[in-house]
Amino acid sequence: MAFSADVKQELCRQPVNRRCCARAEAYGVLLFCTAFDRRQARIVTECGALKERLPLLFRKAFKLSFDQLPEPGEGKGSFLVDDPEKLRAIFHAFGLEWDVHINLAVLEEEHCRTAFLRGAFLAGGSVTDPMKGYHLELATSHYHAGRELPALLRETGFEPKETDRKGNRVIYFKHSHQIEDFLTAYPKVHDVAVIGLPDKRLGEIAAAIIQVKEGLCCTQEEIEAFCQELPRYKRPRRIIFAPVPRNPTGKIEKPLLREKYCHGRLVESQIMN
Repeated sequence: MAFSADVKQELCRQPVNRRCCARAEAYGVLLFCTAFDRRQARIVTECGALKERLPLLFRKAFKLSFDQLPEPGEGKGSFLVDDPEKLRAIFHAFGLEWDVHINLAVLEEEHCRTAFLRGAFLAGGSVTDPMKGYHLELATSHYHAGRELPALLRETGFEPKETDRKGNRVIYFKHSHQIEDFLTAYPKVHDVAVIGLPDKRLGEIAAAIIQVKEGLCCTQEEIEAFCQELPRYKRPRRIIFAPVPRNPTGKIEKPLLREKYCHGRLVESQIMN
């Protein structure tokens, strides 16, 4: 989970400026934290940057402080709000009557939706190191929020998958698979592998390693034109024409491709807003 911790550390660098975005981020945190109901709001985290961020976030969003703060030091820390008046103020800020779900009226602006998703990831998200593949997931114990988040994500342009795990609703993504499946449909393409490459401006970009069918020629312009059917965020930023290695079981050997094209180093975040 070290990579997830690094990503959360990076996300916590985003300034808390607008009150609406502070509320939206706190909303995401609360819906995906340890416990949030009419009796308490409890956020347990071991992310040092999030421990520093939460008091500032709640002051900006609700003009209130936590009733319990974690002890100083590393390791897991627990933030608690159990004062009935404070809890009522929090629910009221989201237009809720003790029910826990996603009120889209609070998230009408795109920047607020971005802040909400950031909060959800900080409280209940994880992401794998791109060296091991692309997998990002969000988990919540709240039934309605778990059902409503995929719809929100699809409106934002994502295509999440869903599953249940140990009483939680889990929403997850594997974007590289979607890009690979799409590009393989191009008539001149024999095989495709999508990996992340370091980028100074964006942090990381998607690169498509394309193996063209024997005897055929294909250009970058053809692939880029074909990819116009993909959402912008899924289009590969770099096209590399080269053989796609597979092991005896047929699995793409992405570690070999990353070693060859990434020089063993990838950036820390694939979800920066």
